[in-house]
Amino acid sequence: MRSRFLAGAVLLVTTACPSVHGQAPQAPDQKRLAFDVASVKANTSGELGSSSQNTLPDGYTVTNQPLRGLISLVYGVPLFRMSGTPDWASTERFDIVAKSNHPITGDEKRAMLRTLLEDRFRLKTHRETREGRILALAMARADREPGANLVQTTQDCGAALGARRESPAPMPRRPGAPPPCTASTSLNRFRASVIEIRSFAAWLGMAIQETVVDQTGLSGWFDIDLTFSSESASRVPPDALTAASATSIDAPLQDQLGLKLEPTRGPIEVLVIDHVERPTPD
Repeated sequence: MRSRFLAGAVLLVTTACPSVHGQAPQAPDQKRLAFDVASVKANTSGELGSSSQNTLPDGYTVTNQPLRGLISLVYGVPLFRMSGTPDWASTERFDIVAKSNHPITGDEKRAMLRTLLEDRFRLKTHRETREGRILALAMARADREPGANLVQTTQDCGAALGARRESPAPMPRRPGAPPPCTASTSLNRFRASVIEIRSFAAWLGMAIQETVVDQTGLSGWFDIDLTFSSESASRVPPDALTAASATSIDAPLQDQLGLKLEPTRGPIEVLVIDHVERPTPD
């Protein structure tokens, strides 16, 4: 199987989450925002790792990043729901340094990055809805009881994040757990502290490269600890999910979290790349 679980990443979990069909298109900007200074250069180091600084208050820096991954980030669409990217957009890598003359918000930064991709890579896209396979994340047990490693918490990241704007204060952190409102992954473990089930479904979809939809009916915030074998780090079977499948993530989900994946079909939003070019040298 060609898909592998995300490893070594720390993901910020917010109350906003892509919908069933992906992130909705943003309304056209009244004013086309752009960075004041931007440099785009090909990275020919041969290194495989990439890094980025998205928290800069006045810009964005990325090192050794394939264009396909950058498009996915900027447009809020996972790689498996992108179509039409040329091979070089996955294999060739780029360094980007972009700066504004003043502090910018996250929404402004995304708009500026879209402008950069459109101007420097001549990127043109459109979104369309296609019929495809969806995996529904559902309760596995008849009594709807969650597993031992899916524990509801009284902490609330939505309320806490709102309160921080008024009076910043750290949330209590359990010993050995990720910070509240975050998740951490390794080669065979996913751990999260104070996240919603829909955020876990979004991570699971990215991990197995499929569209996963939360249909558990669970509300509130949870601590999650999921351990899986290396054999589980592959796509779930395309036709059915069975307990006998040694390569499925379904068994760890059921045993530890009391959840399961049920295949169905429905509309899926896809980002289609209509045109893209290699950038001209700075």
